[in-house]
Amino acid sequence: MEKAKRRRTAAPGATGGRDAPGMDAAGSQDGQAGTSAVAATDGQAASRDDAPAWSGSAAAAQGFRDPLRALWSGGGAAGLAALDLTEQERAACDLIQYDFDPAYYLLTNQDVCSAAIEPLHHYLRSGRLEGRRPAHWFDPAYYRNAYPEVDDLGCDPFSYFVQFGRAQGHATYRRNGPARRALDAARPPASRQPGGGPGTVMHLHPNILLQEMRARLSGARGLTVALSHDQYLRNVGGIQILVASEQAAFNARGEAYLHLAPAVPLMTLAPDGPDPHYLHLTMDGVHLGAATRAELLQALASLAPDLPDLRRLVVHCLFGHSTALLVDLHARLHTAQAGAPTAVFWVHDYETICVGYNLLRNDVAFCDAPPAGSPACTVCVYGAERPAHLAAIHVLFHAIPFHVVAPSAAALALWERKAGLPHLSATVGTVLRTDATATRRQVGAAAERGSPGNRACIAFVGHPVVHKGWEAFVQVAAELQRSSAYRLLHFSSCGGQHLPGVEHVPVRVSLAVPGAMTDALSEAGVDLVLVLSPWPETFCIVASEALAAGADVLTLECSGNVANLVRQTGRGRVFAAANDVAAYLTNVQAMLDIRSRHEAGAEVGRVRLLGATAALALPGGDPDPAGAAGGFETLAGAA
Repeated sequence: MEKAKRRRTAAPGATGGRDAPGMDAAGSQDGQAGTSAVAATDGQAASRDDAPAWSGSAAAAQGFRDPLRALWSGGGAAGLAALDLTEQERAACDLIQYDFDPAYYLLTNQDVCSAAIEPLHHYLRSGRLEGRRPAHWFDPAYYRNAYPEVDDLGCDPFSYFVQFGRAQGHATYRRNGPARRALDAARPPASRQPGGGPGTVMHLHPNILLQEMRARLSGARGLTVALSHDQYLRNVGGIQILVASEQAAFNARGEAYLHLAPAVPLMTLAPDGPDPHYLHLTMDGVHLGAATRAELLQALASLAPDLPDLRRLVVHCLFGHSTALLVDLHARLHTAQAGAPTAVFWVHDYETICVGYNLLRNDVAFCDAPPAGSPACTVCVYGAERPAHLAAIHVLFHAIPFHVVAPSAAALALWERKAGLPHLSATVGTVLRTDATATRRQVGAAAERGSPGNRACIAFVGHPVVHKGWEAFVQVAAELQRSSAYRLLHFSSCGGQHLPGVEHVPVRVSLAVPGAMTDALSEAGVDLVLVLSPWPETFCIVASEALAAGADVLTLECSGNVANLVRQTGRGRVFAAANDVAAYLTNVQAMLDIRSRHEAGAEVGRVRLLGATAALALPGGDPDPAGAAGGFETLAGAA
């Protein structure tokens, strides 16, 4: 029987409708394979000792424990004919051999690769009974659930799809699985319980508050009052690290720095109602305690004669604060002698465009901020609250003349296109730079990267949340959890969510240990960091830390500044969707790219945070951005 020789492993498309060579209208090859070909094998799975070794070339067999050497071998018709198969297995082999993906099967099943078992034989004898995927585009569990007739007939799902399901347009895996999970969990922000705040606060007596602030303002060259959504000394994240660098830079210049955070974190604006509404007050890196808005404003009024002429109001995040508080703060910082303070609004996200600050419709897909009240907006869980939120934002921007600063050109372009708010200026403020100090090379062993004894390392860095790409990473990890070629790691300060085959590495970045993440990535020898953010990130410290540690970055087209960074540096790849990332990693090309990077070498170094507002050439700012650069940096090992 003459059959096509081309192995076809591309994804079958949205419906799974991909025609196989030599198949008739009924879906059988040359009309020969009957229903017996799709029946599941009876009895127990064969032991590894009974399974034949990979039937490729002698060179491939010699180096089999490096899976990539085996990927090109492909035993061909002679190799398949030599397999010890039952009559039913032989019929199934004839049916599926052109759709089965041996490269994928070896990369995602470490036990098969390590035992040097011929992959198709293993799948026919035991893999299909264990629910293993025969190709990246086919999920047996999903297929059985979606098409119950497969179980009713006692059939192997993959064989059934090849013989019948493809012609009927069956889907072969759940489309947008991570997106569906996010959609199921989405709810309006007002209905979400506040979280992260303590049950009690240390409420400062007003006299103590006044005393502490007066002592720290004594002799200060300037005063910056900054606001963000939480306590930057207690929590870890991109904005918190930037605030810490900003505080350190201003303090190094002899200026005072007062940071305000809501005692109860919110993912919305705080109501403008009467106190008590407690704020955490941190001054010059020391947490003073909590005070009400009225108490803080009164203290600033009492200190007005002692305030330095150089005054700033800096907004890093509005959530948890009321717009009335900002207007009052701006008025309290205004003096007859020095005039109004310099007001700076950072576009770290898109909270001025929607209460859904990352512009993810129903926490799933980037929406590009359609007009409030439009059908495209009202279908979203944020749609109902958006008009009132935008009204409050407009009042704020008409009351305070802000200099708007975005950490990247991509973020600024989106803000200017969608916000429609008055402002004094709009600029890009560079918040970090990466200084190369060495080149990491794997001498002599690069060709072995991806073998069981020298697995390539793939990492997710940060909190396991949807908008940072966690669900997409879960999807990729599911594909690779049995792989002998990859080691999967999750680096974060929080307890890692248990995923099969993924190791959690606890790391906490702080003022005391600013280089903890880059050091950890470098020491682990991470090859690839997955930054699969489904929205246009305004900046991304994780991506810079990855590059400084010698790793390349895999990201999505929609990730904003992350995609731009990858393209500018040539360090990684940009994909259209998470499915494409999984397909790439289960393909030979991914390991070839990793080995090429090891052979060529990867620059490592340090990520230097420039002090945020302290580095801006704005009125009230340092005209020399380099003057603020010495206060805060993260170091990566050069090993």
